[in-house]
Amino acid sequence: MKALFILIILVVIAGAAVYSFGGYSSYDPTQKGREAKAAISPGMTLEQVVDAIDQPTKYAELVRIEKRGQEYIDETGLMGFTLENVRYRIDSNEVPEGFYLLYHYSAQASFEVHFDGKGIVTHVKDHATMADLLQTRE
Repeated sequence: MKALFILIILVVIAGAAVYSFGGYSSYDPTQKGREAKAAISPGMTLEQVVDAIDQPTKYAELVRIEKRGQEYIDETGLMGFTLENVRYRIDSNEVPEGFYLLYHYSAQASFEVHFDGKGIVTHVKDHATMADLLQTRE
C-alpha cells in the first residue's frame, strides 16, 4: 500500500513537471490563432497557407445555387480536409466558386481563409463563435 501511495505521488510530481516545463502551462491558443491569422495574406496559394500555419481539419466549398429565379453563392457543409483531395478538386475545376479553410484555435481566434477556384487566397474573415453571440470577442 505504501508503494502504491509513493507511485501516485511520483506520477503527480512528474505530471506537474511536464505541465510546467514542457510548455503546456504557457500555451495560449488565442495568441497562436492570432499569429496564424496574421501570417495569411491575399494572393497566397493553398500550399503556402498550409505551410505557413498548419493543415486545418475542416473546409467548405462554395457553390452557385438558383433560388426563386435568382442565383446565390452558398456553402456546403463543413467537410474533412486533406491537402491532396482539395488540390485534386481545384485541378479538376470542381470548385469554380472557391472554398474556405476553417481554423479554430479558440472562441476568440477562429477564422476562415477564403480561396478562389484556382486555390488563391482572396480574403480572411472571422468565423462566428460563442464569443460573437455573447459579444465578448476581443
